Amino acid sequence: MMLCPRAVGENGQLLTDEWMELRNGCMCCSSKDAGVSAIEKLMEKKGRFDHVLLETAGLADPGPIAAMFWIDDDVESTLALDGILAVVDAQRCLQQLAQSPSTSTSAKGSSADVARPQAINEAVRQIALADRIILNKTDLVSPETLAQVLDAITIINSAATVIHAVRSVVPVDFVLRGTADFDPDMQAQRVAALESSLKHSLTHGGVHAPNADGTSASAFSGVSTVTLEFDASCPVLSLSNFHRWIQLLLWEQTLHVQFPQFATHVEEHDDQDCECTDHHHHGHGHGHSHSHEQHRAAPLVEQQPPMEILRSKGIIYQLDSPVQLTLQGVCETYDVQPGLPWRDSLTKATRLVIVGRYLNPTLLRQSFVAMCCTK
Repeated sequence: MMLCPRAVGENGQLLTDEWMELRNGCMCCSSKDAGVSAIEKLMEKKGRFDHVLLETAGLADPGPIAAMFWIDDDVESTLALDGILAVVDAQRCLQQLAQSPSTSTSAKGSSADVARPQAINEAVRQIALADRIILNKTDLVSPETLAQVLDAITIINSAATVIHAVRSVVPVDFVLRGTADFDPDMQAQRVAALESSLKHSLTHGGVHAPNADGTSASAFSGVSTVTLEFDASCPVLSLSNFHRWIQLLLWEQTLHVQFPQFATHVEEHDDQDCECTDHHHHGHGHGHSHSHEQHRAAPLVEQQPPMEILRSKGIIYQLDSPVQLTLQGVCETYDVQPGLPWRDSLTKATRLVIVGRYLNPTLLRQSFVAMCCTK
C-alpha cells in the first residue's frame, strides 16, 4: 500500500508530494499499525499536520481503519481519530444498499452453533459507521427518491449528521470538523437532537416505502439505531460495572445469555426507571415497538444471534462525578474518557446511541439498569 502525503501552503501551492510504501499492504495489521507509524514518521519529517485524511477505495469497510487509531495512551501516539465521513451517491444509494455483501465482509458470531444470516452490506456498513454523511448528487434525483434515501440513512444510522451536496461542494468545516464529534459538549447537543428526530420519525410510523426491487428501506441488512436515556435517578454507580456491560455487548456478545429474562420477551417500559427511545427495523407505530419475530425464531436463548454492534457513542452520568464521561466505539473497539464538567443548564443523564443489527432495546435497557444502576 502506498501513502501520498501532501502539504498545502497558505496560498494553496503544493509544498510536498512524497510516496511512502507500507510493506504489509494495508492499514490495519498490528497493535500499533504500520500505517499509524508511517504517518507519525511523516509528521516528524515534514512538521505537524493540521489534519490527516484517509480515503478508502470504493465500498471498503472503514471499521478496521477507524479502530486502528484508537491507540492506548501507553503507546503515546500523536494521532487521534476525529471522525468518520461517508459520501453517499443519492442516485445509486438505494441500489447499493440492496446489493448482497461481498464474501470478504463476513458476519462474526460468538458461537459456531448460531445460525447467522448473510454479512452486512458494505454500503450499509459505511453509513452505519459514519459520524457525518455527504449526500451527493441530490440534484439528479426526484424529491421522492431523495426522501427514500434519507429515510434509509435515518433507519441505518440516525446519529449521523447529513448534509446535501451537488458536485460534492460542501463547507470545508463539515469535512474538517476536527474534534467536535468527540467534544462531550457538542456530543450532548447532538444526542439530544437525535432523540428528538427519532421520536418524530417513529411517531410517523417509520419507513416502509417500497424500492424498485420490491424491498423496503427498513430491510437493508437489518441495521438500525437504538437510543437510550437514563435520567439522574438512574446514574452509573460504578465505572467498572459500565466497562463490564459494554464489554459483554461489544466483545463477548453474551448479554442475551447473561440476561435471558430480558432477551426472550419484550417488556413494557417503566418510565420511572428511564426514558428509552428505540428505532428498530421491524418497528411499527410508536417509539417502543419491538420485533417479536426475532425472539420467537429461536426458542433457546443461546441460539439467538447476538447483537452485532457497529457504532456506539454517548454521554455517561456517573454518581457524584463532577464531569461527564464520553463513550466512543467502532465495532469492538471503544473508549471512555472524562469530558467537560456538568453545568446547571445541562441535565445530568446518561444518553447512549447504539448502531447495529439484531438490536434488542429491552435487553439493552434492562441489562444496563441491572449492571450499572443497581446496588
